[in-house]
Amino acid sequence: MIMIAMVAMVLMVLLTSGSSFATEDTLKVLIENYGNNAIIQTYHLNQVITEAIIEDFYGEEDISRRTFKKTADLVRKLFKIPGVSRITLSDRYEITLQKGKLFDWKSIRPEVTSVLKNHFRAKKLVIEEKSYK
Repeated sequence: MIMIAMVAMVLMVLLTSGSSFATEDTLKVLIENYGNNAIIQTYHLNQVITEAIIEDFYGEEDISRRTFKKTADLVRKLFKIPGVSRITLSDRYEITLQKGKLFDWKSIRPEVTSVLKNHFRAKKLVIEEKSYK
């Protein structure tokens, strides 16, 4: 019984710790573009982002104690990117970002993919894009 409690505590520490670890060396990202003037862009990853069905953030002040530390760290890093105004995490592997109207995805996207690669400590990043008009 004590052993089960110890294993449960170790798992909880790993899940809520600030360390981000990838189960694979390669982070795969599918970016969905919804047109040149779209204010949202969706990133599908091969790494789990959240266990929640959906988490919606309009700013760092929306990050609560209920959010796992690993998820909160990622959201904080994404909000530091100029132009990012809203973050929605859903379906375990999906991030939808909203940008301010005066910002361009060409300047935001490289910073987002860099944050993702560093957060998941991936050695290699594979990006695929799908565009809708």
